[in-house]
Amino acid sequence: MSHTFGTTSTSFALDFPLTQREQHANRAVAARRPRTRRRVKVVPPPPSVPAAGERANYPAIQSNL
Repeated sequence: MSHTFGTTSTSFALDFPLTQREQHANRAVAARRPRTRRRVKVVPPPPSVPAAGERANYPAIQSNL
């Protein structure tokens, strides 16, 4: 524990020691490679006109002949 008194403020610091398990977990996290920004997947818009050789998905039209 430490404390500091100033003319306009007072501060206190409390230090809590880590358990062995917490120290091990902290080392494992610190050793990880930093992540790069996640790349955004570009999804093409659906085609408005069928490609060559594909059928158009139009609603069925029935004739009354």
